[in-house]
Amino acid sequence: MDSSSESDLPWFLKSSAPVLFPFDDALRLPQAEFEECIRQMIAGRHNESFGREVREDHFAAMAEADESETFTLVSNSTSAEIRQAMNAAKLPNHASQDTETMGRSSPTQEMEVEEAQPVQSNPFMEGLINYDSEKPSRDLENMMYTENGDLAYRSSQDALVDLFQELEEVVSGPRLKDLLTRAWDENPLATLRIIFNSRSIHLGKSSRTVFYRCAGWLAQNHPLTLVANLRWLSRPVINKKAEKKEDDDLVLVEEENDDDSTKFDVKNGVAHGYWKDMLNILAIAANDKLTVIDDPKEVLNTENPGILRGKSIKKPRHRDGRRLHGHHHDSMVRGRGRGRGRGRGQGQGSHSTRQETSELNHKVDPKELRRETRENRHETARVLFETDPVYRALHMNIAWLFAEQLKKDIQALTGDNKAKRSISLCGKWAPSSDHFHDRHTFIVSTIAEILYPRASIYHPMLSPRDDHEKYLRFAREQYRKDTSALRKQLEIVERDITVKKYENIKYDRVPSLAMNQYSKLFIENDAERFSKYLDKVAEGKANISGATLLPSTLIQKVRTGGSGVRSGPNALLDQKVAEVEAKVLDGQWNTLVKRIKDSGTMDSCIAVCDVSGSMNGPVFRDQTAPIDSAIGLSLLLAEVAKPPFAGTFITFSEHPRVEEVDLTKTLKEKYWAMHRSEWGMSTNFVSVFEDLILPMALENKLKQEDMIKRVFVFSDMQFNQASSSNSHYNRPWDYKGRSSSSWSTSFERIKTKFEKAGYELPELVFWNLAGGRAGHTGNGGDPTAPKPVKADEDGTCLVSGYSQGLLKVFLEGGGFEEEEEEEEEELEDDRAQEEEYDTDEENDSSFPKNADGEVNSQLAVGYKHDRSFVVRGSKIGVFKHTPNNHLEFSTNISKVTTPSGKLMNPKKVMLHSEDRDLILQNEIDPNKLYRMDLEYGKVVDEWNVHDDIPVVTFAPENKFAQMTSEQTFLGVSNNALYRVDPRLSGNKLVDADMKQYASKNDFSALATTEKGYIAVASNKGDIRLFDRLGIRAKTQLPALGDPITGIDVSADGRWILGTTKNYILLVDAQQKSGKNEGKLGFEKPFAANDKPHPRRLALTPEHVAQFYHETGKSVDFTPAKFNTGEGAEETSIITATGPYIIEWNLKRILRGMKAAYKIKRYEEEVKADDFKYGSDKNVIVALPNEVNMVAKQSLRKPTRESIIGNVRLSDSRRGSGRIGTRDSGRYKLGKDDIVNAPY
Repeated sequence: MDSSSESDLPWFLKSSAPVLFPFDDALRLPQAEFEECIRQMIAGRHNESFGREVREDHFAAMAEADESETFTLVSNSTSAEIRQAMNAAKLPNHASQDTETMGRSSPTQEMEVEEAQPVQSNPFMEGLINYDSEKPSRDLENMMYTENGDLAYRSSQDALVDLFQELEEVVSGPRLKDLLTRAWDENPLATLRIIFNSRSIHLGKSSRTVFYRCAGWLAQNHPLTLVANLRWLSRPVINKKAEKKEDDDLVLVEEENDDDSTKFDVKNGVAHGYWKDMLNILAIAANDKLTVIDDPKEVLNTENPGILRGKSIKKPRHRDGRRLHGHHHDSMVRGRGRGRGRGRGQGQGSHSTRQETSELNHKVDPKELRRETRENRHETARVLFETDPVYRALHMNIAWLFAEQLKKDIQALTGDNKAKRSISLCGKWAPSSDHFHDRHTFIVSTIAEILYPRASIYHPMLSPRDDHEKYLRFAREQYRKDTSALRKQLEIVERDITVKKYENIKYDRVPSLAMNQYSKLFIENDAERFSKYLDKVAEGKANISGATLLPSTLIQKVRTGGSGVRSGPNALLDQKVAEVEAKVLDGQWNTLVKRIKDSGTMDSCIAVCDVSGSMNGPVFRDQTAPIDSAIGLSLLLAEVAKPPFAGTFITFSEHPRVEEVDLTKTLKEKYWAMHRSEWGMSTNFVSVFEDLILPMALENKLKQEDMIKRVFVFSDMQFNQASSSNSHYNRPWDYKGRSSSSWSTSFERIKTKFEKAGYELPELVFWNLAGGRAGHTGNGGDPTAPKPVKADEDGTCLVSGYSQGLLKVFLEGGGFEEEEEEEEEELEDDRAQEEEYDTDEENDSSFPKNADGEVNSQLAVGYKHDRSFVVRGSKIGVFKHTPNNHLEFSTNISKVTTPSGKLMNPKKVMLHSEDRDLILQNEIDPNKLYRMDLEYGKVVDEWNVHDDIPVVTFAPENKFAQMTSEQTFLGVSNNALYRVDPRLSGNKLVDADMKQYASKNDFSALATTEKGYIAVASNKGDIRLFDRLGIRAKTQLPALGDPITGIDVSADGRWILGTTKNYILLVDAQQKSGKNEGKLGFEKPFAANDKPHPRRLALTPEHVAQFYHETGKSVDFTPAKFNTGEGAEETSIITATGPYIIEWNLKRILRGMKAAYKIKRYEEEVKADDFKYGSDKNVIVALPNEVNMVAKQSLRKPTRESIIGNVRLSDSRRGSGRIGTRDSGRYKLGKDDIVNAPY
């Protein structure tokens, strides 16, 4: 090395850019130990003095924000103005409290009052007083005026709803802080879910800015929660419809991995955000802007003027021709400056604008300025890492996550094609050496040091004696090479753009945002090929990405794209560019519409589109305005709605009307068709219903079922004050006969009108697009977004944001019904019974407690007789069903033995032959079955099924065969389905009725219908449907990705339940079209393109996280079952996971309702469960040492309280702040606990 000349040195050793950065050895620890280290690191900051310091700093930030142009502190309540107006109109009443108090302070005055003569009655004054007393009373503290004078609510009276409804771009910093604090106090986990929903590209609001500000609030108040949940930004945890190569079915699939970082990953899934989000958060923190007050875009100025114009990028120059360099240039073009430093980073490398201007005027050496900027940033990042535990934890965790994934991807890069297809997008978004994120955080050094320990680098120019900085330069160079190779494999479009190899670009693989950003470059540099590609897109022969673009983005481009005749030397070129851009927009819009349609459809719904003057502002950084979102979302809804509502929308106007849009036209033509509609530039919400919908319904004498079911209101919620010549609403002093009309909201007035006309008001979705803009623009108005309704108003929903992702919530008939409502009516007579269950359940039967070391494992419920049988090791407990629906312990069959006297532990049991026999399988001999005569409680027969064919599981000949004396039953092995006839001599398997497959199908579960149709599932995830034995299946439903552990079928064969570890599949076996329409898949095969699409029943991610938080265990469902009984309709599904039993309501599932399930928690894990025969109201539950019958009414909606449950606590834990442990039960959040929400 010493002998090498300067010219022989690699380029990275010649670089003067700083790379040395502190390294924490915890980064090399296993994941669990690393996370514990992070926990301890942050927990150490929670001392009293630090807490005060954070609060004081935060208040200082709020004070500064009050003076800024960007954010405004919450103004005084407009409800105070309302109260003042009422007080001003109020005449003196009888002696007020103030008068009485004054009187008591002066004996003389008191005497004068006592001796005063009564005033004679005056009809005029009495009339005024009485008239005044009729004024309405309501909570005016919670009322506000809209900008147009309508009365609205300041709060929905639910902190979580308020946060969700106001969490948008325009919310001010102080207002957002207040919303987050209130919501967190109500429910931390739900608040965290709302925060992540704000970022979710596919399911939520897709807002980076809002999410980063919320991340700032978490960093200041709950840093452990922020650090622990960063990984969910980039993990593929959202289900996506994936095309199976074996057939054309679209199925939902999911995979489980023992690795903690991937155990919630979904096969072919997508992420809520992207890897770059984590780097952005770290860069914002490095610039002291990671707060709820600051605007992240002061650091992350992502606009690139050169690319947006389709031109090459040039650095700005002074008039004397010098380029702007360093900090000043960065802050102008790329937002690389630190902005206005404050607090912890102040004075460390920050320069005021005055200083920079002075330096430039004196023509400071650009190289020297650039060097100084780099050194200042390096010093700032180093000091933050060494002194701020939150920043240190963020830096370490983000570096660890990148290194973890990059290591896997680099290994996959050397594998076969299948391995290469598994490579994630981490390499694409990994920080590049000496670029924006690395220049501010130096995180590349940390990632490189994790990936390439010193001992792993072999180079003749690196010796053990060389210092750490030199080693880091080699490690960073290896990192650069590996990430470059990953980007090449991923075919990152920017690589080809950089080297101008446009011919290599595969346009059908260009992501939507990249297509949106680079389309002008494609037109300039590859016009012919790009134009041909767009023609194929128009013909449906090629794909174009666009599903993740916001509708507002596309509408804004159409709106500002210009029209008319062009002139000048470049007119033809400009016209061609405009035509090509229009094709791009059309293709992207059609892709967006298709993605929504693929997720479902909307029945009986229409949009009300607000294009009033107030919707033109504010204008956001992407140049869109709320009006673009209103038109885009309204048009999108018109595209996906079912006829006759497809292609229609309602205008906000003094004279609203229904407008039609021809959906076969181009996006540009559709936009201008909407633009030419009669708008009126008004926000008269009341008129839409009172002057259009209701009069039309009355005139045409419409029935309730023919009315529109749901109306979406896309607006800033700044409704007009309702007034008309036919109403009293324009005379607030006229109370006679109306009491509270003057102080009622628009919604209340409309609802009253509909009720008087005999109609129910349609479900209303109030979609807020800019309600709190006063806080964004700093115009002195009220930064609180007005709420048209409160959270408890039935049939309404409060939504906000600009993304189409939230429309998916309303697809496929999702309703607003109260979850309890349907059952409340039918269960009214059972209220006393429910109370009995709630009181007496703990007194239900259990095995005699003894130290046998065994636990309950299997459950068989009697059909013919009111008995249930529970297996416990080598014992079987017998329980009687009492008339008042309890269980009574009858007897214990101890020491179950084979006929030859060998002790056995039954692996599986089935009641048989009018419930007189119990078929048993011994866990040590899979080729044999045994018959227990329940009258004597003894095993009397041993059956050898087959010498070479084992029994995996068995089932009755038909669903109700155990009610009869039928002797035969069915069984499956790994690759055969057969009949077992105990009456045969020798082997009991009926050869003539066997269907055996040559390949191993790994059958796992078996069920039959009332007619004897057969459903067989496998560990491969497929399901076969047979109409009888001995032949091929009529239908084979393809493998769905996970082993099926249990199967059940409705009596009529219409519905099939397949249980996997994490979810339950509900399959409709009835054919909907073709020559076999109306037939079951058991009877006739489905057409290749018409196979059923299973519904996937799963717990919501929030509930999965809460279950895990309570028990320390992942979801693992017991085999799900329908309620059953001859002649009874299947209405419910029962299963269990851990200590929870879970009941799904089948009707709600079929209506498309989300989370249509209820739960009940026990102290111990549920081992087995099933409905009582003939009832859908009673469930038998086997716990390790107890057996209960529980009323279904006692199950509750999954809330924080019901998930925690009424778990008994040990005396030693009652006095502590923490209850139980994460792994063993209930746990109360401490100050440093993490709210963890695995998505």
